[in-house]
Amino acid sequence: MSEDPATATQGPVLTENIMVGIISSFLSVGYETMASVLAICLYEVALHQEVQQRLFQEISQVRKEAGGEITFDDTKKLQFMEQVMSETLRKYPVATTIGRCCTEPFQMPDSPVVVEKGILCFFPTLSLHHDPKYFPEPEKFDPDRFAPENLDKIVPGSYLPFGDGPRSCIASRMVLMVFKTVLITMISNYTIHSSPKTPKKLEFDGARFLLTPKGNLWLRIRKRK
Repeated sequence: MSEDPATATQGPVLTENIMVGIISSFLSVGYETMASVLAICLYEVALHQEVQQRLFQEISQVRKEAGGEITFDDTKKLQFMEQVMSETLRKYPVATTIGRCCTEPFQMPDSPVVVEKGILCFFPTLSLHHDPKYFPEPEKFDPDRFAPENLDKIVPGSYLPFGDGPRSCIASRMVLMVFKTVLITMISNYTIHSSPKTPKKLEFDGARFLLTPKGNLWLRIRKRK
């Protein structure tokens, strides 16, 4: 019995090379993203000591309730830390632009423009996150934007740190998990401060694909007593 030509030429959906490529992409994108976001978050925490103190108090309280050791389930109680992470990704989205291919004709709202099927579209994440229409005082680092009582003010589609839908970032969960783990460790054991070399405003490396601080990012770290 001969094979169906349609299925014979299709081949396996998931080959070893494809699996290696997916895993490599997962790790490389995840770790590079995580390193940039963590550095920037610690920079903002150093400049906003009141935010750092609230983080320390929340971590201390959760650790006390957990009996001394914070488990994975306990991290879900760190509400303010979630807000700090979200605001960091809002102000500094690592992927400044998201590209998508249109799969069916779409007419832009309140416009005669129609995006045809097959057109490659780019969404400026950085511009969206800094648009005062969606985020008042966009240059201000304000974790309370993401407090539970303010979440309904965020317009769907205006906050896209990892993209959205089935094509969202494959490593987003890993990034957030490691992000929390490192923040817990750093804030629990050290205080983060600016130094004379700490820039007042970050500059970014235009040669890098991801949003990455330009040059060295200097901070002063002190062991907690």
